[in-house]
Amino acid sequence: MSIKRDKWMQYRILNDTSSLTARLPETRLLNPNGLAKLLFQHQSLVLKPR
Repeated sequence: MSIKRDKWMQYRILNDTSSLTARLPETRLLNPNGLAKLLFQHQSLVLKPR
């Protein structure tokens, strides 16, 4: 059995745990429109491969 190391999947699992939700940083999947909007809202962003 292989385990996928998918950061988005890990985030979704942690975000579903109500005690952790408030401690997680804002996380989104990248799309061109969303990136431009986030760049206007925040001074810096961290982009990570999935």
